[in-house]
Amino acid sequence: MKKYKLVAAFAFIFTTAAAAANIAYAVSPPFARTDEEWQKLRDNKLEYGEIAGLIKEYNPTVQDNQIKFFRFKKDYGIKNSEVSDAYKKMAEDILKDIDEGDPDSPSYASQRATAQQSKVQADNLLKSADDTLEDAEIYRLNYENTEMQLVQLAQNNFLSYFSKQLTVEKAKADKEFAKSKLETVKAKLAAGAATQVEVLDAQEALIKGEQAETDAQSAVNTVKQKLIISCGWAYNAEPEFGEIPELDLSRIDAMNPTADLEKALANNYTLKVNERKLANASSQTQKDTQNNAISSNKSNIASSVTEAYQNVITARDAYTYANTNSQLQKSNLETAKKRYSLGAISLIDLKKQENDTINAEIAYKQSVYALQTAISAYEWTINGLAKATS
Repeated sequence: MKKYKLVAAFAFIFTTAAAAANIAYAVSPPFARTDEEWQKLRDNKLEYGEIAGLIKEYNPTVQDNQIKFFRFKKDYGIKNSEVSDAYKKMAEDILKDIDEGDPDSPSYASQRATAQQSKVQADNLLKSADDTLEDAEIYRLNYENTEMQLVQLAQNNFLSYFSKQLTVEKAKADKEFAKSKLETVKAKLAAGAATQVEVLDAQEALIKGEQAETDAQSAVNTVKQKLIISCGWAYNAEPEFGEIPELDLSRIDAMNPTADLEKALANNYTLKVNERKLANASSQTQKDTQNNAISSNKSNIASSVTEAYQNVITARDAYTYANTNSQLQKSNLETAKKRYSLGAISLIDLKKQENDTINAEIAYKQSVYALQTAISAYEWTINGLAKATS
């Protein structure tokens, strides 16, 4: 029996209620996806390639923003002029309902205070009507920006989940080596070849190793909860995790920061919003402010593209080193095994090399995930999420 995500069930209830209330659904209508697509999103398996769809359909923030967007259009309209008119209408309604109070009434003072507050509120709304640069498209762009950021974060957390599991493996390996070292030191102490201080140091190393394992497992659980909640599961759910996509180094070859900058500028959500505000601006002051913001945005986006690319190169270099080191440690282990068989090294020396080899392989795998994260970050930078503000 398939286990459906908790939010998916709530979404069905909400959709039914929403239909009765004639408000926007918090999820896409059934015809927006094929039955096969819906089935994959609603099963109990979390796959990397489905993250964007899961965030769109089941993320609480995205659902809430969809409702807010519908309400904004309903209450304020689509165009900037309609938004301005809506503020004016609200101000007029407030002014119309103001009650100055009866001077002979015991509550006259409080009535006057309430009336004054209403006037201030109306004045603020009238000022907003004059100053507002908002329209529905700006809200849509901001909400879409939020959605894409959530997708990127969930993708990062997916990779981080597997990377942190490797940290648990490393902690376990280090702990086992610490146990072996403690046993060796105790044996040496019994033979008069070690001191009590060395035993205490080995015991402390084991305690630290046990704590490191606990901390690493806690980090896995934390990132897992963040990930599954963002994708629609309950915090204590146990979805099956799909495989991590294969590392594709050709994605790096396709990067060209100079040429990609044009795409990053065209796609950037913050820049689009400020350009939209400039189009809605009426006063010269507003136009100057938006032009300054746009200029700053473009400069920051260019810096973001360069930084994202440099991060990819740094991650690729770390990946190359980690791969080389892993192969070296494997070779060293084979040598250590031969030397141990010949009595040239001790058992604890062999175990140390075994641990070094495990750690090197884990570091290599984690470098793969780190490189994938950096590649994804560059692509998101080009596709609209470049940091446009200081």
